[in-house]
Amino acid sequence: MKELSFLDKLNENTYNKVDLPVYIVETQDDWSKLYSNFGHKFMPEIFDTVQMAIREDLLNVPVFKVLFVNNDECVTFVCNRNNFDEALISCIRFFEEIEEFEKCRQALNIIDNEEI
Repeated sequence: MKELSFLDKLNENTYNKVDLPVYIVETQDDWSKLYSNFGHKFMPEIFDTVQMAIREDLLNVPVFKVLFVNNDECVTFVCNRNNFDEALISCIRFFEEIEEFEKCRQALNIIDNEEI
């Protein structure tokens, strides 16, 4: 999960009442395969979440949850303020690949000014 290394994993119930996207997988191996094949697809969601976190001056922001069916465990992936730049840089790489240059510019402006 190198590409999402800026996210922390929480196994606690801190964000239970927060409406987040949930990815349901059978096992940790299934999550690894999903991430390996489609990890870059999380970038628009991460970009929007980081923008919201900066706008609302949040220190930590939950991005999505993964529910592991085999052991009934739910893990919340959270981005903290110290990792916003790293998250945005990963988003820029993704936006460059799909030629969303306006989003690249927006992310660069956020990194340079920490404003939206």
